Amino acid sequence: MQGYFRKRGTTWSFSVEIGRDPVTGKRKQKTVSGFKTKKEAQARPG
Repeated sequence: MQGYFRKRGTTWSFSVEIGRDPVTGKRKQKTVSGFKTKKEAQARPG
């Protein structure tokens, strides 16, 4: 599973690739945000 961490203002977020839409073929991603530190975001299971 591919993903990345990003700082947006004062909080951290992460996005993970969850596959492709079988109908359209477009990428699907899940984004979770609101972490105070990068370590908190990394500890969260995808």
